[in-house]
Amino acid sequence: MLRHMLKEERMSDPKSIVIASAARTAVGAFNGAFANVPAHELGAVAIKAALERAGVDAADVDEVILGQVLTAGEGQNPARQAAMGAGCPKETTAFAINQLCGSGLRAVALGMQQIVSGDAKIIVAGGQESMSMAPHCAYLRSGVKMGDFKMIDTMLKDGLTDAFHGYHMGITAENIARQWQLSRSEQDEFALASQHKAEAAQKAGRFDEEIVPFTVKARKGDVVVSADEYIRPGTTMEVLAKLKPAFDKEGTVTAGNASGINDGAAAVVLMDAGEAARRGVKPLARIVSWATAGVDPSIMGTGPIPATRKALEKAGWSVGDLDLVEANEAFAAQSCAVVRDLGLNPEIVNVNGGAIAIGHPIGACGARVLTTLLYEMERRDAKRGLATLCISAAAWAWPFVSSGIDPVLERHLKPTANFGRVPEEGCFFPAKVNAEPKHAGESVLFRLRPMACDCGQIPDVVRTNTENPAISDSSLIRSRVVPYINRALPPHPSLGKASARIET
Repeated sequence: MLRHMLKEERMSDPKSIVIASAARTAVGAFNGAFANVPAHELGAVAIKAALERAGVDAADVDEVILGQVLTAGEGQNPARQAAMGAGCPKETTAFAINQLCGSGLRAVALGMQQIVSGDAKIIVAGGQESMSMAPHCAYLRSGVKMGDFKMIDTMLKDGLTDAFHGYHMGITAENIARQWQLSRSEQDEFALASQHKAEAAQKAGRFDEEIVPFTVKARKGDVVVSADEYIRPGTTMEVLAKLKPAFDKEGTVTAGNASGINDGAAAVVLMDAGEAARRGVKPLARIVSWATAGVDPSIMGTGPIPATRKALEKAGWSVGDLDLVEANEAFAAQSCAVVRDLGLNPEIVNVNGGAIAIGHPIGACGARVLTTLLYEMERRDAKRGLATLCISAAAWAWPFVSSGIDPVLERHLKPTANFGRVPEEGCFFPAKVNAEPKHAGESVLFRLRPMACDCGQIPDVVRTNTENPAISDSSLIRSRVVPYINRALPPHPSLGKASARIET
């Protein structure tokens, strides 16, 4: 009998960074329910809800990272304002990032990197935005001798105007529509499907679990906002066909097949799988890979095409491996181009509608897309999901998430849990893998010892079976099986960092 002593792999590997919880506010219409609510107040509510859902005390958060694009007039460091508004103590640091529509997802990637590097154990990441409260401004440092002066709309200048060509983001969608030969009807059909899916999801209550109610103080009494208000029930092709082009009078992009101008916030709690196990947290998913890619700013909406390919390669996945995709709908034109060029199955893309229907609060939309993806993956028991966004100025970011099954092993490992005490195992936390032998009689047994052990409470047993002969290969065991088994073990208060003994 050959015995190997293996030390458990550190859970700070990027593949073991987990999303413990997620929450978002409803998405408000422009000058709608959140018209007078600053972005940091929306962010505070999302952060507080995410922490409560994870069972994490605000004092345990090392740092808060929030995407926000429109910060003019918001005061110093609006991310820290949101963090402290959520109850985080003064010792918890925070910062905001601006990578335009990808800010909320880039915040998640930065949080993951903080944990991987060992600089933090728990990070709250997400995004917040109030497009309604974006101010107008004027350059008056040197004064105006006489006459009128120009006011600049910071929402348009900082959020919706291409810095390299000086035109609205809508023109980039027109460029894509022409280059990809996308007709007006094709774009309107995509937009209509988004509206219908979002309307159905809202009526069925599929957004209820992810949304945290927000109470707006008003003179006539408090108003609780708990539903997205931008969705347009009853939208038809006839209604969409009547809309005039919004950016080019000879074009095909309209207000109906473009995303909205909106307010909202979303947040997720990040930690490594070991921390989640110690806390008894059942994660929503783990981050498998992420990637960015740049394209010509004039067709910025096609960024998801190269970035998704990069992230898929890093994950070791193919497009066919994906169970669900949330692809941010900045415009129907760019969404159609992304779906077409990547060969995505339309049946798994934005199954509850996208930003054309739900709304597009720019700094928050990445985190909103991710949150919606996570809850739908849990609802469907989906294993692999992709969140994608295009970002103006030609940079794009994607986290990939998985519901916990190692993508390489999933085809071979079929977990089954046998819950019960095993007194003969003493204080070990056993997890058995039965491998189809290369040679008769081979099998693999994992015994995971808790860091702190209460002899009166023997942990449960998990047995995982496989039909894959390669599973008995020691390199695969070392690199894949041990981390997989450790992630698959049900949380237990006494389970800390463990060692595994392999008997073959």
